[in-house]
Formats: sequence, structure tokens, C-alpha cells
Amino acid sequence: MYEAALNTRSFSPERDRVSTVSKVALGFATIQIIVLVFLQKIGIVVGDGAIAISILVFLTGLAYLVFRGVATLQPLRFLLFAILACISIASQVLGATSFSILSILLLFANYVCFLFVIEVQKETYLAILKRFQTVMVIVAGLTFLQHTVQIVLGASNWPNMEDFIPPALLIIDFNYLQPLNYGSPLMKPNAFFFLETSFVSQFLALALIIELIWFNRVLVLVILGVAILTTFAGTGLLILVLMSPLFLISLSPRMLVASLVGLVAVTFAAGAIGWFDEVGGRITEFAVPGSSAHMRYVAPVDHTLQQLQRPEALYSGVGAGNAPENALTNSLPLTKAITEYGLAMAVALCLFVITSLFYNTPSLKVAWGFFVFYMLGAGALSLPIFILPMALFCTLFRFQDEPIIHESERIRATPAYAFT
Repeated sequence: MYEAALNTRSFSPERDRVSTVSKVALGFATIQIIVLVFLQKIGIVVGDGAIAISILVFLTGLAYLVFRGVATLQPLRFLLFAILACISIASQVLGATSFSILSILLLFANYVCFLFVIEVQKETYLAILKRFQTVMVIVAGLTFLQHTVQIVLGASNWPNMEDFIPPALLIIDFNYLQPLNYGSPLMKPNAFFFLETSFVSQFLALALIIELIWFNRVLVLVILGVAILTTFAGTGLLILVLMSPLFLISLSPRMLVASLVGLVAVTFAAGAIGWFDEVGGRITEFAVPGSSAHMRYVAPVDHTLQQLQRPEALYSGVGAGNAPENALTNSLPLTKAITEYGLAMAVALCLFVITSLFYNTPSLKVAWGFFVFYMLGAGALSLPIFILPMALFCTLFRFQDEPIIHESERIRATPAYAFT
């Protein structure tokens, strides 16, 4: 008995450390989720742009975690990041062009968040995911409320967050409010806090992916799915369409039948409210120069293909921060990397991001979802709103002394109606 008591006592410091790490990690993640969702319009204006407060909060918190010994440097990621940094700097020097030092620093500041790892128990990671899910249910509620207000009282009666914030603290160059269509008195919902409606749609899609992978709560799935439709934005749906094959091959028969029934019901409801008339036309925009879809996905690719015809495009670009506005207003991460830094840097970036996302990730499917989110992101090369969610949910946490959790594993003990 004495020996058993002694053994129990000898393990208590380790248990205490695990408990401390879990609490610190959960607190850090909660702060980041709140900042990423509710403070994404806030930044510090520098020159013609702004530094998002989210990257400052994330780096400050990460420094604290390293100081506490909670987060540790991942050697392979550090090596790949060092290669990426060297190629990025060399591309600017060899290119003999002007470039923005601030753009390079912001690039490094964002991706340095991938370098560290915290070992946590699976329960801690799931608690972090549930907090994000709870926040996104609140966001879904705000989209419903915004529609209700503008239908009943008029769009002008919906308050705008930017009206309460000094211009010096606002991140600019985003369409905070967009009409449902040209000349419409109704606006696409930005849930008050979001930079654009497209981000509402994308974040809701990510939450839906997480729900399908880990929790399968029917009520939450319905709320998130309906909210995505009410944004009248196509990007979130595009993420779900690209991710759908992974879900179809792994859903349980019960969830597959429920999903098909729900899809049919949603299709009829969408048709009844004229959703297809508003969003369906976006499919043809890819072939229309100057349209949102063309500027976001086609123009950057066309411009990059032209850039690659230059011999020096292999090792250099037009310079950091010098991507031409006419073709790259909404630039994809790889096309912007090639244009500003050259092909070699883009390859190094791909290797670094893919390794960080998929090597020892807590969930391969969650990582795939965020990877699609990133690759489709307009301006995602150095925008914290695309990079920090990947760091928070895919690269920062690793299960303690456990193998990677594959797609077939889900949490089934949570009641279908529960939020927590």
C-alpha cells in the first residue's frame, strides 16, 4: 500500500503539468477565437495598409506560451521556414526591383506561427473546437438577426461596427457591406463583426466541416447549414463542395441518409426564397472579366502565367507588395507568391505549409478543410484571417503520446441536440 501511494505521489507532478498545459492552451485558444471572429476589423494603420490586431495578439500569446515552456519549437518546420525565408529574401535582392520591407516582415510574422507545437490531451483539443463551434453558432444567429432587422425595419437600421471605431483602427480595403444584388435594398449579412460576407460564409463552412468530423450534432449542423445559405455568398459553399468527397466516403449510413434528406429539404427551401436566382448566376462569373469570381480566381492565374514566361521568374518576382492591382486585386496565395517572389519561393511556401498542416496534425480532415480555405483565399498569402486559423486548429496542437486521429474517428457520445 505504501509503495502504491508512493507511485501515485511520484506521478502527481506530471498530472499537474498536464492540467496546467491544458488550462493555458484552452485559455490561449479561447482568446484567439474571440479576436479572430469578433475583432477582425480592428488593426493598426501603417502607411497605406493596416496590421491586424489578430496577428499581434497571436504572436504575443505565442511568446508567452514559449516563455512558460508550454509551446516548443518544431525542428522540421523551423528548417523549412528558414529555407523559405532565405529564398524570399534572395528573390528580392536578385530581382533588382523595389520591394516593401513591411510586406516581407508581415509574411514572416504570419508563418512563424506555424513553428511551435503544444502537446495536449484529445479532450483539450475537442474543448477548443467546441468553443469555436459555439462562437460560430452565435455568428449564425447574427446573420439571422441581420436579415430580420433589414426585412422588417430596413437595411439602414442594422448597426455597422465601423461606425463605432476610429478610422485609424479599422482595416481598410474590404467590402464591409454588399448589396444582395445590384440595386437591391437588402444587404448580404456580415454578422456585424466580419470584414466581408464571404468571410462569414467561409468561417461557417469551416465550422460545419468540424461539426461533421467530430461532433455530428444535428441541430448545430442545421443552424450552420442554413446560415451559410443566408449569407448569399458562394465561397463557403465552394469549400464544402470541394470537401464533400471526403465526407461521403466516411459518413455513417445514418448520417449519410440524414444528410441527403437535409440536402433535399434545403434545396427546396433555397428555391422558395430565390437563393438560386441570387447565387446560381455566380457560376457564370468565372468567364466574365471584372466579375468577383473572375477577379478572384481567373485573373490572378492568367497574370501569373504571363509572369512565368519571364526567365527570371524562376527565382524572383516584381517585388514584395508590388503585385499589380489590375490583375491581382483578389490574389490567390500561390499566384501572389509567384508574382512577387518567384516560382522557387512559391514551391518553398507550399512545402512549408503542407508539412506544417498535415504532419502530426490532430485531424487530417480538419487540416484539408483549412487548406482548401487557405488556397481559395483572396489575398491569403499574408492575411492573418486565413493563416492564423490554420495555425490554431491544425499546426499548433498535437495529441500527447497518441497517434494521429484519422478521419473515421468521431466523438459520438455528444447528444445530437447539445451545444457543449
